[in-house]
Amino acid sequence: MQSIEHNMKGTAKSGLTWRKVAAFVLIILLASVFLGIWLASMRICLIPSLFRFTGLFYAGLGLIPAVIVLIICITKHPSGNRLWLILVPLLSFVLFCFYLTLIAPAFYSQIECQPAVYSGLMVHQDCTCTSPNSLDAPVNCSLNGVGISPFVQVDFGR
Repeated sequence: MQSIEHNMKGTAKSGLTWRKVAAFVLIILLASVFLGIWLASMRICLIPSLFRFTGLFYAGLGLIPAVIVLIICITKHPSGNRLWLILVPLLSFVLFCFYLTLIAPAFYSQIECQPAVYSGLMVHQDCTCTSPNSLDAPVNCSLNGVGISPFVQVDFGR
């Protein structure tokens, strides 16, 4: 009879608690954020026709994996103090804002490019990159990538 009561409580058998859910979500969020910071430091952005979505790509990269893990864990009905259910989104929001602040300077508000030059699968475009700061003059840059990929690397040292 006692084992039936344990199973009716939901997670006594699996041992999943809100504290563990918080740890899982924050670990996944940190991993996603570090991946985003690394990609931004490599100046990886979307191709010019999709460039305006680069910020959304990085926001999704940082947030979507953690949200998926949170939803999966919530469906398992964790036990324990539900204070963590409030703390996880707050901590995630603070970490996510910090992430966006770190990667924002890596992007330009506009990129205007010449027609692409193809060399096999490799693509090279000479461009003009405009900073989000309207006081800065446009900078000559180039985009290098693989023809079948939606990602390119912004290069300033031609």
